[in-house]
Amino acid sequence: MKKRLFMVLWLVCCIMFWVGCSDNGNDGKGENGGGGTGHIGENLHLSGQVWVFYWEAEERVYGQFTETLAISSFGVNGTVADGQLSFTIGTPNSSQLINVSEWIENGYGFWFESITASDNATMMAELRYFDITDNKQLYRSHYWRDSENSQVDQMVSYIYVDRDVSIIGKGKSHNTYWLGNYTTKDFTLNLKKGWNVINGKEEGCEDGTTVLFSEGDVINARWILGEL
Repeated sequence: MKKRLFMVLWLVCCIMFWVGCSDNGNDGKGENGGGGTGHIGENLHLSGQVWVFYWEAEERVYGQFTETLAISSFGVNGTVADGQLSFTIGTPNSSQLINVSEWIENGYGFWFESITASDNATMMAELRYFDITDNKQLYRSHYWRDSENSQVDQMVSYIYVDRDVSIIGKGKSHNTYWLGNYTTKDFTLNLKKGWNVINGKEEGCEDGTTVLFSEGDVINARWILGEL
């Protein structure tokens, strides 16, 4: 269940203690980029330096990961060699695709008033992270303090679809014991056949947490090796 809800709960950790949320007009695009077209094409190539971090005085301190790891997703192998990620995948096997309705129901349905797809026959796959061990994943994220009173994290995800499709979500507000006030915003993802990149922005403060999904990459996102 934790991983099925993962995309909506990207940034739950350590964002509930701030005094107030800012309204800086970024509208989900992030301090350093994000939003815009998200279509990549038939082949997805991922690369870059891998980082680790620890907390010091409520700040993230990053360091370069320099070891070598084997990674795999959808039956395709990749590597992290001396801290550098390299992974390439084309069209996933048909057996690894799921229907868009299953993707909605298993991952996101509870957190939104409704989510609909323009073509319910769409088959898809999503690469959110690489599992390294039972409690450690490799994922791509950009974290920053939006102001003195709030902090923001954007996480990147890659989605393959077998046809053009629009996915439209109507947001919903929740008041839960473990998340407090948790609000998902309306979104539209216009996905093209092949691989697409999307990002989820979560802003947290004492007043609550808001989540918005957008098309496009996040410019300053890092590959992070850590526990989700």
